[in-house]
Amino acid sequence: MKTGTGELALSLGGRGSSPTMSAWRPTKNACGIGTRTGADSARRLALRRGLGAGLAIAKLAPRPTAVVAVNDLTAVGVIKGLLKAGCRVPQDISVTGFDNTRLAEYSNPSITTVDVHRDMLGRMAADALHELSRSADPRGRDTQIPAELIFG
Repeated sequence: MKTGTGELALSLGGRGSSPTMSAWRPTKNACGIGTRTGADSARRLALRRGLGAGLAIAKLAPRPTAVVAVNDLTAVGVIKGLLKAGCRVPQDISVTGFDNTRLAEYSNPSITTVDVHRDMLGRMAADALHELSRSADPRGRDTQIPAELIFG
């Protein structure tokens, strides 16, 4: 995978021990993506935590060229923190969200985000639960969910 950025900061909204982080580490390593430690200052999935992460990321040296936030709300907070610290978004640093809310579209600057098609995800989850509840030997299964990159 060829990336168009130098180093990424990942704003998870947690302490970094989540399943998301467990999947992130080998993926970013396989793609040759560098990450900065100390960039994940967000403690919860909230705007104010994204703000704190943005302020912390702005102080990193060297500063990452992109931030991947766990959701669009966190991305808006990260952008606010970066702007408050004097960074230009997206000229100095890019920020992406993940969940394709209206917030991504109406944010200024708008946010590139990922649409995981929540309606489809909900149906798949309900179907899987129904299947499990009727099974004599319930077992989990891996499911791939299509995602779509939405450019802001």
